[in-house]
Amino acid sequence: MDSRTLGIVLVAYAILLWLLLFFAWRRGYQEWWRNRANRLRRFSARVMDKRKSTVPAEDTKTSQVVEHLVTFQFGGRQNEYEVEAPTYDAVRVGQEGTLYLKGGRFEKFEPRSESEEAEEIYRRLVGS
Repeated sequence: MDSRTLGIVLVAYAILLWLLLFFAWRRGYQEWWRNRANRLRRFSARVMDKRKSTVPAEDTKTSQVVEHLVTFQFGGRQNEYEVEAPTYDAVRVGQEGTLYLKGGRFEKFEPRSESEEAEEIYRRLVGS
């Protein structure tokens, strides 16, 4: 085998090796991204606004559907999420608590208890 043929074989081998490494990395990255998107994350949040919106129904049985939307402030930003009716009825504007998100989806909101809120107000007043 002359040196030119050997060079071509080595280049082809290197390209094949890089392609295999790339596809292995890509597969691992995609798996990491899916796991990250399904991870449940918690944020300290405040309810900023809540509203109902009527939208056309996708099925033909009903003409319109009511969406329950709540705006939360957390992590220096505000996002609006569609929530179930019981959650919508339970939260009030200004209420603080823990917001749970799975990827970019709303999972649940756990408001702080009244005793925790009273304790926070006391700490602010006393300054400790």
